[in-house]
Amino acid sequence: GIYVVQDGTFRNVNHSAAANAGYTKDELVGMKSDSVVHPEDRDNVKKNARAMLSGERTSPHEFRIITKDGDIRWIMETVSSIYYKGRPAILGNSMDITDNKRTEERLKESEDLYRTIFETTGEATIIVEEDTTISLVNSQFEKMSGYAKRDWEGKKSWTEFVVKSDRELMMKYHRMRRDDPALAPRNYEFGFIDSYGKVRDVLLTVDMIPGTKKSVASFMDITERKRSAERLQESENLYRTIFETTGTATIIVEEDTTVCLVNTEF
Repeated sequence: GIYVVQDGTFRNVNHSAAANAGYTKDELVGMKSDSVVHPEDRDNVKKNARAMLSGERTSPHEFRIITKDGDIRWIMETVSSIYYKGRPAILGNSMDITDNKRTEERLKESEDLYRTIFETTGEATIIVEEDTTISLVNSQFEKMSGYAKRDWEGKKSWTEFVVKSDRELMMKYHRMRRDDPALAPRNYEFGFIDSYGKVRDVLLTVDMIPGTKKSVASFMDITERKRSAERLQESENLYRTIFETTGTATIIVEEDTTVCLVNTEF
């Protein structure tokens, strides 16, 4: 859109400028130029226009207009000084960027949504780059690792928290996943080293972020579960040994009188 403003009034406009505001050319000529500007943006429009005319600003500025039908549209504008019919005037060049702004808003909402999920998922989660650098971590991962976000993001590789015996296989999965996500498993266990050097048993869930070479990985600490299973196994082994070596014929009987376990002596 191109238009000439003189004494605060539209003196000439082209078809695009008029269409952006929802008016005909004849309707817009003679109207006050700030009458189509959103009331909340008028002061900034004047300030930015003055800065551009004085040379203090060179980049375009953005503002909202209200169309003839009452719709709100976003405009990007540059202005320059000219003479029109022998008198000083302002030449404006504008572009309707409403669709771009709405796309930005939707992207921002989407980003806010997924960032909230990322932070509140309840599981330690990270984003990993193709070169193994960790680019993003959530608060739960901070707690699990014992390091602050600033120590991880953009600085450390995920290989630093993996026990040496698991590193080679996990690196193989890392490369395979980027060639074809279906080639590498999504879930597996490994040894996780925290900032105190303590090794934890962790269940990893990892997948690629569509359209990128980044992956998202979530961690579940299963150390206690593994320890409990080991203790149960030890206990079972202990009592099975006693059951077999007691020297007395012994059986285990269910409520319905079925014999479910007998020892060698029996």
